[in-house]
This record gives sequence, C-alpha cells and structure tokens, in this order.
Amino acid sequence: MGKKNEKPRSILVNLASKLGVLSILKAKRKLRTIDTLKHIFTATDQKIQQRNQYKDIKRQIDEKKQGDDLKMYIKINSVNDCENLQSDLVRFSNWCSTNKLKINIDKCAIKSFIRRKNPLIHKYFLDNHPITLVSSIKDLGIIISNDLSFNEHISYIYSKAMCMLGFVRRQCCDFNNIICLKTLYCSLVRSGLEYGSIIWNPYQSGLIQRLDRVQCNFLRHLVFKFELNVSADSLGRELGLHSLTSRRTFNDVSFIFKLLNNKISSPEILERINWKVHAFNARSTTTFHVPFHSQSYSFNEPLSRMLRNCNSIAFDFNFENEFKLRCLCLGFG
Repeated sequence: MGKKNEKPRSILVNLASKLGVLSILKAKRKLRTIDTLKHIFTATDQKIQQRNQYKDIKRQIDEKKQGDDLKMYIKINSVNDCENLQSDLVRFSNWCSTNKLKINIDKCAIKSFIRRKNPLIHKYFLDNHPITLVSSIKDLGIIISNDLSFNEHISYIYSKAMCMLGFVRRQCCDFNNIICLKTLYCSLVRSGLEYGSIIWNPYQSGLIQRLDRVQCNFLRHLVFKFELNVSADSLGRELGLHSLTSRRTFNDVSFIFKLLNNKISSPEILERINWKVHAFNARSTTTFHVPFHSQSYSFNEPLSRMLRNCNSIAFDFNFENEFKLRCLCLGFG
C-alpha cells in the first residue's frame, strides 16, 4: 500500500513547494480553487461518497462478488430477518438507481438452503419486481439444490458426459490412433466429470458407480473398435487412465497440499484445518484432526472428507512434493 500512495504523495509535495505552502493539506485546499482542477476533486469526492453509501448497504447482510455477479445472504430465523433482507434489497436498488446502474431482474433469484420440512417462505422484491424463488441454481458451473446435496449436479454432468462421449464416437469413427482418442476423451469428456469435484465428490455408491460408468463405456468401445484381447480395466492401466474415484481423491488431497503450501490462498478454509498433536507416543499416524459428526450429512461435508483422505495416506504435507502425492493416490504412473 505504501508504494501505491508514494507517487501521488510526492506529486502533492512538489505542488506544495511550487505553490509556496508548507503542508500537503494546504496544497489540496489551494488546488481546489483552480478551475481546471476543481472537477477532479469533485469527481473524487463523489466516488468516495458512493463507496460509503455502498458500504452502508452491507449493514445487516453479507456479500460475495464474482465478476459482475453479486450474492447477498443472511441467516433467516424469523420474519424480522426476512424484513431486514428486504429493506437491504430496497437500499441496494436505490443505490443502483443513484449510480445509473441497471439491474437485470430476469437473472436475479432467491435461493434458500434449508433441510426443514416447513421452511419460512417470504416474497422478496427488487426494483418493485418480484424475485423468483428457485429450488436449485447453477453457480460457477455447479448446480446447488436446497438441501445442499449434489445429486442433480451429478445427474447433469453424467448426462452431458455421455452425450459428449457419443459425439466423440460418432465423429471419430474413422480414427485409427488410440492415443488420439484417449486425448479427445480426456479433454472433452473427463474434464467435465472432474470440474469442481472437491465440492460435490459423492459418497453414495450408486452415484460413484454411475460416474465410473462413463469411462468404462469408453474403454469397452476401444476394446471393441481395435479388437483388443484385453479387459477394459487392463486397457485403462496401459493407457494411464486412472479411475475417476481415485482422481477425485487425488484432487481432494492435492487441494489441502496446495492450501498448506501457500499455492492456494483461502484464509477462511485454512483456519479450519487443525493438526492432530498426540499426547504420547502412539501408533496412530493421523496428521489432521477431523471433528466428530453424528450425521452422515455433516460427516461427508467437503472439508472433513478431504482431511480424512489426507489421513488415509502416508505423506508429509510439509516437506514432500506433489509428485509423490500423485503416486500415492493414483497408484501407477
């Protein structure tokens, strides 16, 4: 921050000496009297005022910004919380109108995350238009439902992967190079099955088998197309196609490794990771402390799952490299 403010400060110091004043504050006041520079200070003051108005909107709500999208969220315990959220939406709408910003109401939605049978339903308005209440929403390519389960997202990526696999098989029916087909599968099909897997990695056997079915279909197609006298699993090992389950496990462990080694910056997640310090010399080699969960829903939440996967391998997260981590998780080169 010091380097960014150093240049404007030096300019003001030079101007102060030219104008015959001693302090920077007096230089600013004198510069405001010059007609050619008056509009610059006026515009700056307006921007500061607008920024303060925007900060005032966040009085009772939290927000997350991604690109040109804005998420406003609050914990709802009573009708009073709903009214507070509505009042903040009104203030946000007024702020946008003041600053000549147009809100696309068609892309706005209300999403509630709750596991109750009788949730508290409230109708919200933005710019005098009702906001649509949705049961699921796609955020950065991942479909999130009301109960924070990812069954709908897994069904979506499975259907999309099977359609893409059919497209590759039809368009590449004349290809005779098995490595070329493998490259197309990895870039067009498998990449979609692994996007954001640290968030939605399933623990139900039915969903796991459903995702594995995509790669099995591709390998069986190769066995049939090239008339190979090997099984699909053997062909996968020869081509270096690890199972999708083991690759998702590697993605989980790799995320923790990069987070601890400052390759990923996320202080909010980092502060939730606790090392397990044994009180005495024990046989247990558990690296991380995983909190106790009485329900399978919380037991399989992303961070607990990733820490359990880290504890299942013999790896030093402080001194060893990612190549050894890949070998431990995937099993072969």
